[in-house]
Amino acid sequence: LQWNDVLRDGRYDLGAFVRLNPHDRSRLWLVSGAWHVTPAFSLRLTAFGIQGSPSTEYGGRALRRYVWIGGEMFF
Repeated sequence: LQWNDVLRDGRYDLGAFVRLNPHDRSRLWLVSGAWHVTPAFSLRLTAFGIQGSPSTEYGGRALRRYVWIGGEMFF
């Protein structure tokens, strides 16, 4: 899912992504939000997670969860 221009002012975007394996009940998800400070610079917060036991498709991955904050510069 992607929702651009959340507040109708052109500065905030939200996004989410989910992959689900119904067979083993594992899932991978990602949530992201962006603040467009200027037309050329944005700050982004992204959270990522995996749920499931180690023997499942997604649960067997080494990285379980992370949060990332970063800047994006457009030229």
